[in-house]
Amino acid sequence: MMKKLLRFWFGVLSVELTGKSAARFFSLCVKRGITLWNMDVIDEHKYHFSIYMDDFLLVGPIRKKTHVKLKILKKSGAPRIFHLYRYRIAFLASFLLAAICIYRMTDYVWKIEIDGNSYLSDECVIRYLNNRGWGYGAKKDDIDLRLLELSLRTDFDEVIWSSSYVEGTKLVVKMQENLIDVKNKLPTEELAEGCWNIVAECDGTVLSIITRNGTPNIKEGEEFCKGDILVSGKEAIMDDAGEIAEYLYLPADADIYAFVEYDFSDTFPVMYESVRETGRKRYQYYLGIGEGRFYFPFWIQDYETTYFFNDYHQVKLFDNLYLPFSYGKIVRCEQEKSFQYLAYKDAKKIAEQRFEDFLTNLEENGVSIIRKNVMIEKNGNQYMVTGNVYVNQKVGCYEYE
Repeated sequence: MMKKLLRFWFGVLSVELTGKSAARFFSLCVKRGITLWNMDVIDEHKYHFSIYMDDFLLVGPIRKKTHVKLKILKKSGAPRIFHLYRYRIAFLASFLLAAICIYRMTDYVWKIEIDGNSYLSDECVIRYLNNRGWGYGAKKDDIDLRLLELSLRTDFDEVIWSSSYVEGTKLVVKMQENLIDVKNKLPTEELAEGCWNIVAECDGTVLSIITRNGTPNIKEGEEFCKGDILVSGKEAIMDDAGEIAEYLYLPADADIYAFVEYDFSDTFPVMYESVRETGRKRYQYYLGIGEGRFYFPFWIQDYETTYFFNDYHQVKLFDNLYLPFSYGKIVRCEQEKSFQYLAYKDAKKIAEQRFEDFLTNLEENGVSIIRKNVMIEKNGNQYMVTGNVYVNQKVGCYEYE
């Protein structure tokens, strides 16, 4: 590798030698320390070899003494490149300036990757990082990774663990969210003092209750309404006579599971709007620098009904060396709208799918479905869907007294 680097820097000539005293010529070159390589015998009086450009100037006296002829076949290396572009100073200066700019850009963050988030969207986390000065365009040396991780856990109740690191010009933020419903958590550790009651946020019937702190106001099988205090943070202290001596005020702590009913209702019209693509498209290309974009053509007319598709690419040199440059194209697809009649069997499928989505959303929130029913009927120019879902879920949220 070192030899190749030296040959490129000093320049190499491929030379053809003809003459009867070739052996004497080579012997004198070796005696004077001139390096020759890639020796190739063409015939008895013709040879090919490689030599450094600087050394070629030293073989002049040897060539005259041995009466041989030398012919340059090929030139390569840095000296030849510098000679070819000696009049293109602007090009060389631009190349050096671009290299310096790219080197300086590697000191900043130009890509943010969020991993492990579910409740929090990527846009929400990136907006938070930008507001704190740790986002797009932030200098890598100014990012305190430990403070970033602590701030995420402090400012977002959903985040229970976070880790961050920088790869090239990419900031990677990994997190783990608390899948348990955060409504039963106290506001902050600093405020977790005094009388905090557990209050019902809906109507229901108690299925089970386990109290660790506080005084329960309900029992298993009892019904409650929204706003009722299920477990009070005020705990009575009795004296020897069985009378109340004082009250102890503390945050209530209990697990309460209840039988809760959810109502489901939905409507959609008998005549629905159908959209289809016509196949006609218009393209607009753009180049981006930072958050700015330059469009080509600058202005383009939309169709009456248009569907947009953005093909976005960010420039990167290696796997994690992103630059603040982007390019892409926006595809505008023409669409046609028409109204069609929705048959009862198709409406029933739509209603069932929406009801299943409703149930899935409930299950994702940690409830257990016990019973469900749904019905659909046509009322004038629309279909009406009604249903009931009975679930077993954990209830109660904190309220300060």
